[in-house]
Amino acid sequence: MNKKIISYAVLHAVATSLYVVLVAFFMTNVGPLLGTVADKSMFGPISFLLLFVASATITGLLVFARPIMWYLDGKKKEGLKLAIYTAAALLIITVAVLASLALAIPR
Repeated sequence: MNKKIISYAVLHAVATSLYVVLVAFFMTNVGPLLGTVADKSMFGPISFLLLFVASATITGLLVFARPIMWYLDGKKKEGLKLAIYTAAALLIITVAVLASLALAIPR
């Protein structure tokens, strides 16, 4: 069961990371598509806040849906382990991304 928990944790962390990459890609490239319309109206702040809320919901589901289901099904230890392992996997991915950015800075 422990290998299954770890594989789910890595899968959830990678899926969350890919979603973050897609949102970041969208946010960095949406400016040229919309032009200055977003700067001069309420569209910019509204769309940003809606994207923020939707992203929080999606990442919350990716990270916590299965652990909560397992916890409610009586698999409390497994659910807690999955949540912790997923958080650890996300932390490892974050450190790897930050390290690669630090190495890419020209000196």
